Amino acid sequence: SSGINAEWPLRPGDQLCFFRCLALFMGANIDALERKTKELFERYLSETKIMALEFSGVSLNELEEASRIFDIGICVFSQNENGATENVFRTLKEDNVMHIHLHKEHFSYIKNLKLFSHSFRCGKCNKLFPTLFRQRRHSATCEAATRDIYVGGAFEPNRTIFDKLEDFGIVIPSDLRFYP
Repeated sequence: SSGINAEWPLRPGDQLCFFRCLALFMGANIDALERKTKELFERYLSETKIMALEFSGVSLNELEEASRIFDIGICVFSQNENGATENVFRTLKEDNVMHIHLHKEHFSYIKNLKLFSHSFRCGKCNKLFPTLFRQRRHSATCEAATRDIYVGGAFEPNRTIFDKLEDFGIVIPSDLRFYP
């Protein structure tokens, strides 16, 4: 066993919110969630070789591995106080996708994305869209990162004296460019 003791089900703050979301996604009844949650948690521990006592929750950095272990796609959203939703993480696997909401360090399951949000924000230009499909289509071609025009052009660091000497064919070796 993975080291889970008889005090199961663990209580809020037990860092198992991801596995509860996954259990709901896989069809578990919300009134009988803990057995499936424990099963998924133990499978994750077994696959990742993490001891239960060392487990501190599933982070965004670990979701790609969780996607592989459970053979699902994972899409994580955050929502601001105005209800605008932003896609903050998406696994490479794009079929059989579980949608989850990230608030601070807590995941909650999104059963129906259309009811969850009516506006999706582009992370590049902040433009809002009524559907996730339209936001993704826009984001694929959004050029907001290069749309700003600055006087004098894009930032370019000042050329060093060594760069200027190279323009005249004088090359100073790298080891001689710094005073000891």
